[in-house]
Amino acid sequence: MALWTRASASPGTPVSAGAPDANIAAGAGAGAVARAGGAAGGCASAAGTGGARMASQAGAGVAAGASAKAGAGALAGAGASAGASAGAATGASAKAGAGAGAGAGATALLRAERLTKTYAASSRRGFGSARLTAVNEVSFEVARGETFGLVGESGCGKSTLAMLALRLIEPTSGALSYEGRDMLKMGFRELREIRRDMQVVFQDPYDSMNPRLTLEEVVAEPLRVHGRGGTKRSRRERVEKLFADVGLPAHLMGRYPHQLSGGQRQRLCIARAIALSPRLVVCDEAVSALDVSIQAQILNLLLDLKDEFGLTYMFISHNLAVVKFMSDRIGVMYFGRIVELAAKAELFGNVLHPYTLMLLSAMPSPVPGDSRGAERRAAITGGVPSLFSPPAGCVFHPRCRFREGVCEREEPPLRDMGGGHCVACHFAGEHGLPRLAEQFAV
Repeated sequence: MALWTRASASPGTPVSAGAPDANIAAGAGAGAVARAGGAAGGCASAAGTGGARMASQAGAGVAAGASAKAGAGALAGAGASAGASAGAATGASAKAGAGAGAGAGATALLRAERLTKTYAASSRRGFGSARLTAVNEVSFEVARGETFGLVGESGCGKSTLAMLALRLIEPTSGALSYEGRDMLKMGFRELREIRRDMQVVFQDPYDSMNPRLTLEEVVAEPLRVHGRGGTKRSRRERVEKLFADVGLPAHLMGRYPHQLSGGQRQRLCIARAIALSPRLVVCDEAVSALDVSIQAQILNLLLDLKDEFGLTYMFISHNLAVVKFMSDRIGVMYFGRIVELAAKAELFGNVLHPYTLMLLSAMPSPVPGDSRGAERRAAITGGVPSLFSPPAGCVFHPRCRFREGVCEREEPPLRDMGGGHCVACHFAGEHGLPRLAEQFAV
């Protein structure tokens, strides 16, 4: 799968596709990693221990009074239009190099601890009800300035986790904090204020916009809802600036969403997203519905906005190549759980969970006539179990070719295998997965 190179994100500018990055493969030796007991508390941490931090990119923040590049965008309360915005945090932040640790006492921008979401559903025969757990005790942190990627098959709980992180839905249990403040204890007014800093770009740009509003009104709506932007004239000037930031011509402001192409609609959603200068933007499958060439433009645009406004991203996708291109750190989700979590280079160079290996094998080869098709097909086995009747023990064991008896009885904890690389597998590091992953390099 070809990766994308950073290029101009303006419409009409060609974006070149780089060669497959086959050099990130398998840095781990053949020796087995000793099985460590117990869950490591630092596994979910964006600011993990031991200086094993991946590269957290914190762009220089814009001073609080600067109006030059202050965007606007907000989640509209009561659920009408949800936006996401790019803005810069007050004060200057430095770029942290790969592997450099950010101090142990640094406060994460967003922290989730054992988040769980369970739904009640009627049984098929209409008698009683069943319980469906979409997200099961997931813990993670997102550090300021980084891009935290979430990847997994459709239906694994990624989007539900994103809505929990924004508190668009209420968790069944667990804890959630933003800059150290408990989000689950916030009232309506306090939550409304904090949502100016937390925005989202949805998968379907058309469904996330009001079709009766002009494009100018769509982008200006968060400013109006939150009482920002001053007079109508100043709001119009702000919208014109936002259109320019995302590469949309100003003459489109009087049109309606149905008159735009898919890529233009997603640019519009990003413009709305960066309207209130948020610190955190959640991108939920933001490019999966777009053509590959348009995907490249939108991804480059997101990276440019991150550099310009000092944004923090939570980037969700089922495409490993896209997540690799965008993210500093990646969590792999399966069946409502995070099963592997590591810095990007560590994850792709030292695969430790069989499910991550299966995702790699599912990526199509960029080489015509690749003779390893049989190996790729052999690595993919079975299907996702029913959420109404989850398997005992490790949830992945029905599909795992390395399973043993303990996998069917005991659920493995998410444990740190060293350097902040966390994995939920009883036999992590004991089956030579890094070597097997070399043939599936993304």
